[in-house]
Amino acid sequence: MLLKKNLIYIAAIVTTIIYAIWRAVATLPWGMGLPALITGILLLVAEIVGFLEAAQYLSGMANSFEPDCPQIPEEEYPEVDVLIPTYNEPYEVLIKTINGAINMDYPDKSKVHIYICDDMSRPWVKELADKFQVGYFKRDTNEGAKAGNLNNALEYVNSELVAIFDADMIPMHDFLTALVPYFFRDRYYKEKGVWLKRDKEEPKKRVGFIQSPQGFYNTDLFQYNLYSEKNVPNEQDFFFRTIQLSRNCTNAAIFAGSNAILSRKALDEVGGFYTKAITEDLATGFLIQSKKYKGYSVESVHANGLAPTDLKSLFRQRERWARGTIQTFRKLPIFLHKGLTIGQRISYMATLLYWYTPLRKFVFILAPILAGIFGWVILKATWIEMIIFWLPHFVLYNIALKSLSSKVRSTRLTTIYDTILFPKLLPGVILETFGIKKRKFAVTKKEKVNETFFDRLKMALLHLVLIL
Repeated sequence: MLLKKNLIYIAAIVTTIIYAIWRAVATLPWGMGLPALITGILLLVAEIVGFLEAAQYLSGMANSFEPDCPQIPEEEYPEVDVLIPTYNEPYEVLIKTINGAINMDYPDKSKVHIYICDDMSRPWVKELADKFQVGYFKRDTNEGAKAGNLNNALEYVNSELVAIFDADMIPMHDFLTALVPYFFRDRYYKEKGVWLKRDKEEPKKRVGFIQSPQGFYNTDLFQYNLYSEKNVPNEQDFFFRTIQLSRNCTNAAIFAGSNAILSRKALDEVGGFYTKAITEDLATGFLIQSKKYKGYSVESVHANGLAPTDLKSLFRQRERWARGTIQTFRKLPIFLHKGLTIGQRISYMATLLYWYTPLRKFVFILAPILAGIFGWVILKATWIEMIIFWLPHFVLYNIALKSLSSKVRSTRLTTIYDTILFPKLLPGVILETFGIKKRKFAVTKKEKVNETFFDRLKMALLHLVLIL
């Protein structure tokens, strides 16, 4: 099975390289006018960037793995601080998360310390914490946003491990028992199917964080609006259960800010949660891995939450992620930051390139429209040449993507998602690239918002213009 996947991957890469060389050498519209040439070059650049991103993903998926989880004696399970940062979540959302947290299994529950980190100093949150007999921290300011909130809590707790749950993410009962043992990979080794304790710790195997997928108990907006709840998985499954596992091979799995456990020692080494970017999770995980800690992602879901319930919230969430990633790697340059391997740098570069997809998508859509309106030749080729050079690349890439992603994602689904999102992400991506920050970001709403027909019409305005 592995050999078959590797052959598919190799065939997809080889045909893509052949196609890319042909495109660059033989298809640019030289002598067809400057506007046509500029458009043709932009289209080629967009394709090449897509090829580089795809090659990294396929390579990672071909070498994807999930680390072995040690079996350890119950008495060795360490103390864990469970932090639940909250800002403006309603009572009915927060109470579910607290209830899930207090019902997590653990050999000795006295070692599990749960804290609500309230960034709004709301009296009812304190009452809720008292009702469930869990700890409560509050702040008078929101400096540093979520990262600042978590760092405030770190000043008062000192357990060996720190578990993080967003206020709308409900942990399953097995969250801790399933993930805590991974932090003993530097202290245990497997021999003939049996886990044995090492004579001394192995620094190269020390774990900085373990990230589990963010599952959702409601359908995502793509599933709901495309009437495909039963036909396609949650849109985030491809990232958490395919891409993340593929990044384990380069030690570049991303800390996603919730449903994760971190080493307190690793956090202290990087100065706590990173406060200088709006994606504090991405930056913190990046820094931990640069300190030679392992950051792993696992496939099994151990917490479920609430996906955005309206398009406006979805767009705001993705804009925050896009701007945050660009902002993070402007402050922490991928190829200049010390302590990273080449594999990690390439993986994180692919993360950055992904958020420039709106630019590529705009070029892909606009180029043929301009060609049709003005009669430009932007890709000079015959149908026979397209069949020889383009078709094998297209077919094999689709087969590879479906095969290596366990059929979680296809090119068609990816195109649908990217096309829907790009008009709302494009301005933010361009502005953030030039260092123009957004003054304030709204936290993703956790309650249902009823959108009118005119609300959706405004959100689809650029699509309507392009269709016309």
